[in-house]
Amino acid sequence: RWALFLLVSFFARVPLAERRAAQGLLSVFLQPHRGWYRAMRLLRQGLAIGAQMFLEFGAFAAMSLIAGRCGATAAAGHAIIQCLTDVSYVIPLGIGALGSVKVGQSVGAGNLAEARDAARSAMIRGALGVAFNAAVFLFLGHHICWWFTRDAAVHATAVAILPVVATYQAADGVRVVGAGCLRGVGRVRAALISDVVGFWVIGIPLAYHLALRRGMEAM
Repeated sequence: RWALFLLVSFFARVPLAERRAAQGLLSVFLQPHRGWYRAMRLLRQGLAIGAQMFLEFGAFAAMSLIAGRCGATAAAGHAIIQCLTDVSYVIPLGIGALGSVKVGQSVGAGNLAEARDAARSAMIRGALGVAFNAAVFLFLGHHICWWFTRDAAVHATAVAILPVVATYQAADGVRVVGAGCLRGVGRVRAALISDVVGFWVIGIPLAYHLALRRGMEAM
């Protein structure tokens, strides 16, 4: 993390110097009232973004706990799927980050038409990205799952989950891109509320009921 920070600071040194970013940091101490007010405003926005990511990652951790309650084979098969989704997740995540930057730049410039175009472009790219992910899972997933295990039962469990994962990739990928675009306009609470409802009010309780109460297990 420190290496990443130093590298970003190095590559961004010119725009940081042009915008006098160091003076902005010093103002927190030299002008406490103004500086701390700005810092707290940024902190509130950052907390909403962090809370959203915490709820999202926590939901996937909860899914792993539910899979573990279904038995060792189900947990192993789910772990394979979790690894694959973690890899595929970076495509919509990167597009969402790009959308956040482009939308934010357009909003800062006062060009709302360009902001809408940037958001629309990001959503289209996100849809194409998740469609690619789904195609890989459906057509190559059977072979990819053998990379992780030699156990036929574990492999069968993972393959049985793949169609479900390919389907939810569409909604999840577009959601990630949409959340990034919302951050560009400063509407960070909307994505937080959607994660609370989608994951913790509907998704996790329903998964627990179907997997453990109705006997559907990881599949």
